[in-house]
Amino acid sequence: MDKKKAPKHSSYLLFCFSVFIALFLEIVHFPAEIEMFRPDFLALVLIYFAFFDPQRINMGFAWICGLILDLLTGAPLAINALICAAQVFIIRTQFKRFSNYVIYQQAIIIGLVNIIAHVAAYWLEHLLGAGNYHVNFIGTALATTVAWMFIALFLKYLCKKFAVVPFGAEQED
Repeated sequence: MDKKKAPKHSSYLLFCFSVFIALFLEIVHFPAEIEMFRPDFLALVLIYFAFFDPQRINMGFAWICGLILDLLTGAPLAINALICAAQVFIIRTQFKRFSNYVIYQQAIIIGLVNIIAHVAAYWLEHLLGAGNYHVNFIGTALATTVAWMFIALFLKYLCKKFAVVPFGAEQED
């Protein structure tokens, strides 16, 4: 089959599958030694798709996915939604050319934004009276930074493998 005639698929199916896997990885229990280095899988998937297909995947999706994570983990309602939406918002508004950066530069930016969002949510949890004093922001941010390089490359591979195109690219022929 010719590449021009290859069928193009919407990003929604791959997005939903990726979010499902990310939610699963967020709620699965890891051994105590590596629990403090759990990457923020859901935020990484949301950030990737917010840049891959910005017309379809936006902060509203990030907020909804965060609410689902709140319900799954029993966190105070809207804390994870705030973390996910804030990360997508900061990266989308402050780093317009984020997708043009080299992958390690993207990873550093994501690590810094991750730490900022988690500190803000930690502060908000304390205002609500639901704070956890044994939170390790640095371990999570470092793990998220390293995980970005692998998750971004893997999702890029999946998008090419399954001929997933962003909104608007389907009509171009």
